[in-house]
Amino acid sequence: MILAQKFYTTLKPLTLMGLIWIIPAILFHLVSYTAAGHIFSSQLLSFSIIAFFVLLLSTIMAAFFRYEKEFLFENKSLRRNLIILLTIARLLLFQIESGASFIGVFAGILGTTSLILLSCLLGSYLSQAINRLSELIPVCSVAFTVDLYSVLMGPSKEIARQIGDFYSQGATGPVPFADMILLKIPNPSVEYLTPVFGVSDWIFVVFLSSVMLKFQISDSTVGKDLKDVVASSGSHFYFPLVSFALLVSILTAYVLNIFIPALPVIIMIVLPWVIFKNRRLFTLKATDCYLALVPPILATIIFLAPY
Repeated sequence: MILAQKFYTTLKPLTLMGLIWIIPAILFHLVSYTAAGHIFSSQLLSFSIIAFFVLLLSTIMAAFFRYEKEFLFENKSLRRNLIILLTIARLLLFQIESGASFIGVFAGILGTTSLILLSCLLGSYLSQAINRLSELIPVCSVAFTVDLYSVLMGPSKEIARQIGDFYSQGATGPVPFADMILLKIPNPSVEYLTPVFGVSDWIFVVFLSSVMLKFQISDSTVGKDLKDVVASSGSHFYFPLVSFALLVSILTAYVLNIFIPALPVIIMIVLPWVIFKNRRLFTLKATDCYLALVPPILATIIFLAPY
């Protein structure tokens, strides 16, 4: 009985976080079966839906940090077990995902929910390695370089091509395996879920937000700061600068009608702002500078080597 109560107490907050995503996603998808669905085919309304779901993601993230404070800091095995369970859940749900039926779409919604919670678990855990705020500079340098290089010459380029071909054909036929690592939202103008960004992008968003929380840095663009949201017992909308930067990358891709990697845009917006607003916390060491310079130099050498 005691074990069952402990299990319920531990998983109830995660279930509620999932429902914050699942319920609106189902409601928006149901609109696609009505005559009102075509209204959302305009670019403005389509982007508004993305903005709404990014707001939901940010709110879930803030709720997760409260959950982490209460359950995960003193229980590393719980984090590990949850990561394993959510990974298995994502793999199983992917087997029945499709855009051809409500069951397939519902599986996609649950699959995206598992990715969201998994991103929170991984991103917040990675932030524990940051002991000085200055360490963000080499970390961001690595993330920026790897993501940009991957898009230009690496696996992300091929993934973007496969995903683009699949969804340009109405999401019919075999689902690309890479689709499993994409966060997808309903768009009422179509009867299938549409991808907006990769799981790695949201892991990095959670990582940056977790670092902001760790060093008590104000990063909210709307409403309370993250530290105040985590300290309170009520529910609050939370929309940090890093989520705004993510939307900027999505909007840029929409306007230009090209694939743009989100991580470089996020880093170019967030990192200069954090450095400018918190200059006294950035005590640079020589190693920080060296580690920040190595990734772009290596990438440039590799990029130019064939020529």
